[in-house]
Amino acid sequence: ELRSYFQREWAHASTTLGIGLLRDRQAVEARAYLWQSLQQYPWNPRSLSALALSYLPQSIAYPFIHLRNPNLLSRAR
Repeated sequence: ELRSYFQREWAHASTTLGIGLLRDRQAVEARAYLWQSLQQYPWNPRSLSALALSYLPQSIAYPFIHLRNPNLLSRAR
């Protein structure tokens, strides 16, 4: 019962770290954390969108990475 909870938390933390690395312009390093998150929850829209942005050129992805929409980068509860 607790295992699934901690897996969700780990996946969320991995995605958050990946997004932080994207914001720091370290897309290659971010991908490892985003892929790790997607192994736990393959259809997580937050992880999928961050991973997609990591493959775009920085000039295109950078404005999207820095959006400050609270619903965009937070998890649903």
